Amino acid sequence: MTVALCGSVDHPPPCPYAPHFTGVTEDGSRLRVRVLFATDDEAGARAGVEAALRSARYADPQGRTSRWSVLASSPAEVREDEREHGARLIAS
Repeated sequence: MTVALCGSVDHPPPCPYAPHFTGVTEDGSRLRVRVLFATDDEAGARAGVEAALRSARYADPQGRTSRWSVLASSPAEVREDEREHGARLIAS
């Protein structure tokens, strides 16, 4: 997500395009990814997130490659427990 929303994993704060947080939780044998971001270009940020998910692979700076399959993807409302974090992202 960082590459999709910032262009690089190595950049000084704040994120140049869309300050964000990526959370990953286990859901049985699957992982659930939730991305919270703040930007005036919501459509562009969502397109970047979707493209990153659909790429189904990522090579990190050390050359390790991760692969995955996307089962579903959709936008969601900011949860009540995320509002404070969202406000910090907006302020950054």
